[in-house]
Amino acid sequence: MTVFTWLNDQLLRMQWLNDLVGAGVAAFGLDPTSRIGGSVQFFVYDVIKIFMLLPIPILRRIYTDRLSVSAHKLATIILDGIA
Repeated sequence: MTVFTWLNDQLLRMQWLNDLVGAGVAAFGLDPTSRIGGSVQFFVYDVIKIFMLLPIPILRRIYTDRLSVSAHKLATIILDGIA
Protein backbone atom coordinates (compact mmCIF):
# COMPACT_ATOMS: atom_id res chain seq x y z
CA MET A 1 0.00 0.00 0.00
CA THR A 2 2.87 2.39 0.66
CA VAL A 3 4.10 2.09 -2.94
CA PHE A 4 0.74 3.30 -4.24
CA THR A 5 0.70 6.14 -1.73
CA TRP A 6 4.19 7.20 -2.81
CA LEU A 7 3.22 7.05 -6.51
CA ASN A 8 0.10 9.11 -5.81
CA ASP A 9 2.09 11.72 -3.91
CA GLN A 10 4.89 12.01 -6.46
CA LEU A 11 3.02 11.65 -9.75
CA LEU A 12 -0.47 12.98 -9.16
CA ARG A 13 0.03 15.47 -6.35
CA MET A 14 3.50 16.52 -7.62
CA GLN A 15 4.95 16.47 -4.13
CA TRP A 16 8.45 16.67 -5.62
CA LEU A 17 7.58 20.01 -7.21
CA ASN A 18 6.12 21.32 -3.96
CA ASP A 19 9.30 20.31 -2.11
CA LEU A 20 11.47 21.92 -4.78
CA VAL A 21 9.52 25.20 -4.69
CA GLY A 22 9.61 25.13 -0.88
CA ALA A 23 13.39 24.83 -0.99
CA GLY A 24 13.52 27.74 -3.45
CA VAL A 25 11.34 29.89 -1.21
CA ALA A 26 13.55 29.03 1.76
CA ALA A 27 16.64 29.94 -0.29
CA PHE A 28 15.19 33.43 -0.76
CA GLY A 29 14.97 33.79 3.01
CA LEU A 30 11.21 33.22 3.41
CA ASP A 31 9.88 30.64 5.83
CA PRO A 32 7.56 28.27 3.89
CA THR A 33 5.51 27.71 7.06
CA SER A 34 4.80 31.42 7.51
CA ARG A 35 1.80 33.07 5.92
CA ILE A 36 3.71 35.03 3.27
CA GLY A 37 6.19 32.24 2.57
CA GLY A 38 3.40 29.69 2.19
CA SER A 39 1.51 32.05 -0.12
CA VAL A 40 4.55 32.59 -2.33
CA GLN A 41 5.26 28.84 -2.33
CA PHE A 42 1.68 28.01 -3.32
CA PHE A 43 1.58 30.66 -6.05
CA VAL A 44 4.86 29.58 -7.66
CA TYR A 45 3.98 25.88 -7.31
CA ASP A 46 0.54 26.37 -8.85
CA VAL A 47 1.80 28.48 -11.77
CA ILE A 48 4.47 25.89 -12.63
CA LYS A 49 1.96 23.04 -12.29
CA ILE A 50 -0.55 24.78 -14.58
CA PHE A 51 2.07 25.41 -17.26
CA MET A 52 3.20 21.77 -16.99
CA LEU A 53 -0.32 20.37 -17.33
CA LEU A 54 -1.73 22.90 -19.82
CA PRO A 55 -0.23 21.29 -22.95
CA ILE A 56 -2.00 17.98 -22.28
CA PRO A 57 -5.53 19.04 -23.40
CA ILE A 58 -4.08 21.15 -26.20
CA LEU A 59 -2.05 18.24 -27.59
CA ARG A 60 -4.99 15.92 -27.11
CA ARG A 61 -7.20 18.28 -29.14
CA ILE A 62 -4.63 18.50 -31.93
CA TYR A 63 -4.22 14.72 -31.98
CA THR A 64 -8.00 14.17 -31.97
CA ASP A 65 -8.49 16.68 -34.79
CA ARG A 66 -5.84 14.95 -36.86
CA LEU A 67 -7.48 11.59 -36.24
CA SER A 68 -10.90 12.90 -37.22
CA VAL A 69 -9.49 14.43 -40.40
CA SER A 70 -7.75 11.17 -41.22
CA ALA A 71 -10.89 9.18 -40.48
CA HIS A 72 -12.88 11.54 -42.69
CA LYS A 73 -10.39 11.14 -45.55
CA LEU A 74 -10.43 7.38 -45.12
CA ALA A 75 -14.23 7.30 -45.17
CA THR A 76 -14.25 9.45 -48.30
CA ILE A 77 -11.80 7.15 -50.04
CA ILE A 78 -13.80 4.07 -49.09
CA LEU A 79 -17.11 5.61 -50.14
CA ASP A 80 -15.62 6.85 -53.42
CA GLY A 81 -14.32 3.36 -54.10
CA ILE A 82 -17.75 1.81 -53.46
CA ALA A 83 -19.63 4.29 -55.68
